[in-house]
Amino acid sequence: MGAQILDERDPFIGANPHLTDQSGSALLGGREVIPCNTAQMPLRHRPTPTNQSNHMKNTALSLLTLAGLAATVHAGETTVSSGKEMKQTTTVAEEPCFKAGEWEFDTFGQYSVGKSGHSGIFQEHGWGGGVGVNYFCTRYFGVGIDAAWLAANEDRGFARHEANDQRTTIHNFSGSVILRLPIEHTCLAPYIYAGGGFHVDGEQWASVHGGVGLEYRIKPNKLGIFLDARWTYLGDREERDDLNFFSARAGFRIIF
Repeated sequence: MGAQILDERDPFIGANPHLTDQSGSALLGGREVIPCNTAQMPLRHRPTPTNQSNHMKNTALSLLTLAGLAATVHAGETTVSSGKEMKQTTTVAEEPCFKAGEWEFDTFGQYSVGKSGHSGIFQEHGWGGGVGVNYFCTRYFGVGIDAAWLAANEDRGFARHEANDQRTTIHNFSGSVILRLPIEHTCLAPYIYAGGGFHVDGEQWASVHGGVGLEYRIKPNKLGIFLDARWTYLGDREERDDLNFFSARAGFRIIF
């Protein structure tokens, strides 16, 4: 006769634990009773010593991994090793276009023009060139001196040569205070300047002047170009008021 499977929760089986045959199986009415919890359990779900050992190892490794991650987070940084040499990058600050303590050497061409009879030292216009030296104690404030030589005709009202030989060379010397406004991202610096000087062409003329200009740095703190214009006032001489003329300069500027 086949074995009948009874639930071990059956009150009869629970109340009569001694009804067993010689093999230890429970009997009910002469029939063998097999507990359902052991008969129906698949073999793959039954724990074995090997599975228990692997489970314990996996648990231990997981705990160690979590402990290591916790320690790294607590330290505040994560170190990743790629097996390659790490290279450190150093950022070098860009050199400013304009700075304090600059010495500048200028070389330039000059054109001057004035109204006939009112320019004083020349007749209508003159061409020439010159040199200059500037020093900026700050990025914004500096002083400068310059010298220029102009080839021109003498003003007829002040001629000191024969009528057929009015060509002359005028020597111009001046000093200025300079205020500039550097614009770093473009390497441009508009500026204004004012000062005084004197002019020699056989006679000496005193003057004051003022002007505006623009400088561009081709290479920061090394080389620049500039363009400016100035108005020069010579005052009154021989009952002639408002003797004056305008000049334009363009040239290169070397910075030290």
